[in-house]
Order: sequence, then C-alpha cells, then structure tokens
Amino acid sequence: MQKAERRDFNQILSYLDRDPYFNLFMISEMLNKKNESFQIFCSFEEGLLVGVLLKSDRHFNLFFDKRAAILDFSDKLNYEISETPNAILAGEQKQVETILESVKSEKRKTIISEFSICQKLLNVNTIDNLNIQETSKEDVEEVSELLTSLPEFGSANAGTIRSEIETGFRKTCHIRVSGKIVSTASCVAETDKAGMIIAVGTAESEEFRRKGYATACVSFLVEKLLKKGKTACIFYDNPVAGNIYKRIGFKKIGTWITARF
Repeated sequence: MQKAERRDFNQILSYLDRDPYFNLFMISEMLNKKNESFQIFCSFEEGLLVGVLLKSDRHFNLFFDKRAAILDFSDKLNYEISETPNAILAGEQKQVETILESVKSEKRKTIISEFSICQKLLNVNTIDNLNIQETSKEDVEEVSELLTSLPEFGSANAGTIRSEIETGFRKTCHIRVSGKIVSTASCVAETDKAGMIIAVGTAESEEFRRKGYATACVSFLVEKLLKKGKTACIFYDNPVAGNIYKRIGFKKIGTWITARF
C-alpha cells in the first residue's frame, strides 16, 4: 500500500467512478478540497489499483474490488483508528463490515442506513405553493439553531455550515413561516454525476409537522440536481423519512454503514 500523490488523482478518480454514488464523498473530497486536508492510501495487486482508503480529519471512507486490499486496509485502519479520537468509518455495508472484522478498536455505535438515489422526481407540485429560499450566510445561525434543536442531529456547527456554503461545498434551502425558519435540507459533496442530500429537518412543534415542508425542501434540491443531469443520493435510518423519500422518487440501491469509535 502507498500514499497517493496529486499526480495519481486521475487514476484514482477513474477507479472510484466504478461506483459514483457510494464513492461520492471520496470523489467530491478529491475534486473540491483545494488545500488537500485529506490523505489517500492505495492498495495494488500486480501493479493494478485494487483499493482506495481516504482519511479526512477523523472520517475514513474506502472502496476496493480485490481481497488483496483487505489486509492492507485492516492494518492501516487498526493503526489510524487507534490514533484518531472519535474516528468514523463509513461506506457500503459489505465492504465496511469486511474490514471491521479485523479492526481491533471498540466501536461505540454502528448505524445502518438505506442508501437511495433519485433520477426522476415525482410529485413536483409539492414545492409549488411553498416559499422555499436558498440559504445565505445571513441565515446560517438560524438554520444551525433549528438543526441543533432536533434530537436526530444533536448539534450543528454554524461556522462549518457557513464555510461550506461560502466555498460552494454545501447548498442549503429553507422554508420560513411567520418569519421563522421551520424546515431545511442541504446538498453536499456534489460531483459531475451526483450530490448527497443531508440535514433534512423540520421544527418539532406540531404546527409545522406533516405540512410537507421537509418533502418540499428535499424536492427543491433534487430538482436542481436533475436539471444539471445529476443524480440525487441520500441515506437514512428512519423508516418514516424513507417513505417520504420513496414517494418523491428515491429508490434503494444498497446499504450504507457508519461505524463510530
């Protein structure tokens, strides 16, 4: 296994493009992060690239198509995770679970999510009668406060959201009711083929629930992706939310797993 250099990026991107949806975060990281605040490790078999492991801060993603990569990645992750507080390993379920069998560090939590894509939006009229706005840096504090108030998110760093909006990594929209932001959704990690929908939430008050606000925010972002010829991706572990996503055109293509150490 060897650490990749920038001159290797085209080869790595071509390899990751074999699965542009499950590898979306890695592809986006390589395309969008100018300061290269990440590290890439490559596994080879007989001179051919057979696996990629990306580390960004405390986050690890991987993709491989040959068993030769399993030993390389297991050894590397055993060391890296032991040296990285609150490490997170995420990716396609079968691949991650194969590696986890050899990782010695104790997992604090494992989340298994359905991974779905949308290539045709259904029920577009859900967004017609709502005043959906694109979130600017002036709205960030309020969006952050909304997400932090929701149990499924716990906390949302306004500084991070603002930075991601300013750099173009994150596109966020929201709905206001009586001047207050009550629902939001974001699209991140956009590549030339896809984008990931995240941070979908609506205020907990009953007066804002079951009004279709979250559905409208997601549809708004999906429509923007589709108009650019791109696929919308999403992963979720909430069956109720899953039913909403299915109604607007998302179809399951696999399972995503997030292991927290």
